[in-house]
Amino acid sequence: LCEFNKLRRSKILFVALFGIVMILVIVAAQGFYAGGDTVYGMEPEWFLTGVQSLGTMYAIPGIIALFGCYVFCREMQEDTLKSLQIIPIDIPAMLLSKILLVLILFLSAFIVEAILHVQVLSVGLFGRYLTMYCVEGLSVFIATLPVICIVIKTGQDYWMGLLIAEIYSFITIFVGNLGTVSKLYPIIAALTL
Repeated sequence: LCEFNKLRRSKILFVALFGIVMILVIVAAQGFYAGGDTVYGMEPEWFLTGVQSLGTMYAIPGIIALFGCYVFCREMQEDTLKSLQIIPIDIPAMLLSKILLVLILFLSAFIVEAILHVQVLSVGLFGRYLTMYCVEGLSVFIATLPVICIVIKTGQDYWMGLLIAEIYSFITIFVGNLGTVSKLYPIIAALTL
């Protein structure tokens, strides 16, 4: 609740929601572009998989880095980190609240998938994709943690975290073709996991 109130006062929440909407729109546009006789967007689970892979590769690292840098930088700038350490707060819960964005992305993608293919949805499918999105969200958070730490340590603006993370995730395109060595690149390792 504290994290949500902090984010609600800034424009960062709107940037993240805009990023989520853009992921959904781009994946839908790609899925419903008729290349030949097949429209991929009409295949069951295609939307959930497309949002998961394209979002993870291009948008989620930047948004997580922006959120992480903003939240941690603000805690250090406003000196609230000391207060958080004094009061009994659940640190793992606080960290998990910082990656809540992935859950919002999953629920948005699942709602679109439900609209398109309600007949194939099941509790098992929901659980499988929820697990996949959560593990990947945690993995991407860990993969972008060095970017967040560098921005915080150098005292840069939190928007710099977004820029660095986007470059970091864009490099995935070139590293992905290096065979087995590419599995060591953090974003690709998150996708592989």
